[in-house]
Amino acid sequence: MDKQAVVINKVAWTVTVCEQEVRVPYQEFMLLAFLAERPGRVVSRSELVSVLWDGKEPVNERVVDSYIARLRRRLGKRGDDVIRTVHKVGYRVVDSSDSGGPAVVVVSPPGE
Repeated sequence: MDKQAVVINKVAWTVTVCEQEVRVPYQEFMLLAFLAERPGRVVSRSELVSVLWDGKEPVNERVVDSYIARLRRRLGKRGDDVIRTVHKVGYRVVDSSDSGGPAVVVVSPPGE
């Protein structure tokens, strides 16, 4: 595996960046995993709100921006490389085939 990879392990509930474990709170973990499971696909803020906050409480779409900013900081030097903003639309995680982009790997439980 690429030593520069970002690995989201849904079995162990861990995130590693460049082989170093990074502490990520639950909601940020879910956000990163959701985006990473759709590499290269732009996901709108409204879709992220409806899926991750499940309509249980009113959430402004700009809350997503705050979570993304915190998540990028936690990912350090890889944050901006991995999570890309699509202006006025939403966010996407780079596809590993993107030139110069780091590998993003999601480890899921069996059967998921």
